[in-house]
Amino acid sequence: MILSDYGEIVKNEIIKMNDYHIRAIIDEWVVMPNHIHLLIELTDDGRDESDVGGIDVERIQVKKIHEFSLQRSQQTPPQPSKHQWWHNPNYKPTIGEIKQYRKQRRQMIIPKMVGKLEMITSKQINIKRNTPGIKNWQTNYYDHIIRDVESYHRIKNYIINNPKNWDGDTFR
Repeated sequence: MILSDYGEIVKNEIIKMNDYHIRAIIDEWVVMPNHIHLLIELTDDGRDESDVGGIDVERIQVKKIHEFSLQRSQQTPPQPSKHQWWHNPNYKPTIGEIKQYRKQRRQMIIPKMVGKLEMITSKQINIKRNTPGIKNWQTNYYDHIIRDVESYHRIKNYIINNPKNWDGDTFR
């Protein structure tokens, strides 16, 4: 896939993402015409080459507050506590709850990394287009915690093969 100038900006910043946080490794990624895919490994204590497929899903624990975590098959997902209002689409949070949620989320590695990627690339794109302050990224993103090696390989292959499937993409 041939990238536009803006795609090149995003690609160059993705390459730099391994330096964003010591626990994070960008395993696989692709820049598409209207979206990106990132496979980010979070390690506990650095990079361990003995991990299967580059990740040790049993060792890594990731706190997730903004979307449902997919559970292992055959398990009942835990019920959110009354303090986890983001799991209930009908609940209207108070201003205090929203502030607390944002404070917690700003401390998490993945939102920090994605936020930094969006900020740096938007700034560069807006300089190139002479459009200061224009929003370039959608408000949120989809994330998923990989819990087993089979899922890891399936998702990695999806990312690798995504450019080949672009002609059939329904969101083009």
